[in-house]
Amino acid sequence: MDIKTYDLIIDTKTKHTALQVKDSFAYAVDNFTEPKAIYDLMVDGFRMDEKADEYVYMGAFNNRMKLLGMFEVSHGLCDASLLDARGVYMRALQIGASNIVVIHNHPSGIPLPSRDDFNVFRRIRDAGELLGIPLADFIVIGCGDFVSFREKDLLKL
Repeated sequence: MDIKTYDLIIDTKTKHTALQVKDSFAYAVDNFTEPKAIYDLMVDGFRMDEKADEYVYMGAFNNRMKLLGMFEVSHGLCDASLLDARGVYMRALQIGASNIVVIHNHPSGIPLPSRDDFNVFRRIRDAGELLGIPLADFIVIGCGDFVSFREKDLLKL
């Protein structure tokens, strides 16, 4: 399958937001029902375990967890990144997502979720519930390891 990354742009003619393909690459896996498959994609395709700064990506999926597209929604510093639910869901709505997964790295290499991670997770989850586009998982990537909120049963917090 082709993995496409998108930018959200302003169409200069209509002054409305639009999606623009940023990059595309072939990837052997097309089923992302398991968090490990998403982790593998982010390490193999995006080198998330090697980033010196914090990056946040949002994967937009259909109702069968087929990937519609990936979005870089934030690029922060070595220990922080700004992320708002509006930016995440503008992209999800634009591509027609049925659910989303938010993935970010910890440059420290330790994927233990921070207090800020839990706060951001709740805001995004709650916004998704209102919009009918659930947050299917929130994944924190470290060096050689990851934490999936779904696997740890933290999505209900």
